[in-house]
Amino acid sequence: VVRWITATLVRAVKVAVAAAVLLGPVPLMVGFLVDAAYLPLVRVDARQTAYRDRLGHWLTGLLLLKLWHHLLCRTTLAPKLRIKVLGVQAKGWRRLELRALLMDLALPLVSNLVLLIAIPYLGAFLALPLLGVRKVSCITAWRWFYPGALGGCVASALAAWAVSGITLLHDQLRDALYLVGRRLHNLEESSVAPRSPM
Repeated sequence: VVRWITATLVRAVKVAVAAAVLLGPVPLMVGFLVDAAYLPLVRVDARQTAYRDRLGHWLTGLLLLKLWHHLLCRTTLAPKLRIKVLGVQAKGWRRLELRALLMDLALPLVSNLVLLIAIPYLGAFLALPLLGVRKVSCITAWRWFYPGALGGCVASALAAWAVSGITLLHDQLRDALYLVGRRLHNLEESSVAPRSPM
């Protein structure tokens, strides 16, 4: 009984740590990035400051991560990440390997999201003032960095998806033509029957 209680508590702590990492900061950062990406286009005038709603960011990020998970599991958009996510999903919560989950999924995801948030901010408010740019221009640059970065990420993801699709199509056509050629070669060999010596 003591062994079962200990195993259950260890499992509960692993699940709590994984949930705290994957359901806490990750959706909040995704929601912030989405809000920052469409903020200058839709919501706020250039002379106004945006109100940041943390709960709204978290809920938006949670919804987008759920949609992203369904898209990832049903397409070949990111095959390496898909294998990792499906591996964690197949093991379930009972056989959760916390170290692998944190090192393979959570840490790269959090570090990339932190970079996506920090680089435009540091570029606008640290690098541009050093170059002598006025504060108004720095704020405008900061507001437009996120939509530009989002457009660049979407374009690069679509390009990578198109290249992988074209490569897969090329490989399938090459294999099909090879098999057709082999069949024709085999047919040609079988039609020429060896003559028996007289």
